Amino acid sequence: MPDGIHGASLAPALADDRPLGLEAYLEAFLRVRSDPRDRRVGWRTPDWKYVYAPENPDIPAELYDLAHDPGERCNRAAQRPDVVQTLRQRIERLRNGHATVEPVMSAAEKADIEKRLEDLGYM
Repeated sequence: MPDGIHGASLAPALADDRPLGLEAYLEAFLRVRSDPRDRRVGWRTPDWKYVYAPENPDIPAELYDLAHDPGERCNRAAQRPDVVQTLRQRIERLRNGHATVEPVMSAAEKADIEKRLEDLGYM
């Protein structure tokens, strides 16, 4: 890995088809020009995936037991409020600036991506 780049290689997971045991923050919109109430955020651990809509309490939270339900077919949020609370706290800490996250791209890189998206008609 080049000096100055923060991260971990995914090559072992690809080569050996094995999980790396990493956690990740998730964020998604359902459409390119979406209503903010459609936005979902989440947290994934090796064992769990939790997703909710912070701007829309009418959308039920989702929690999946990845070890026993890798296809994410059975929502366990109601049965595991302890896991929901733990993962939601991690999300809220990150969203409120209490967790450190290094920038993933420079301002010039961001401007280049925005220009490309604009050229494609997404912005």
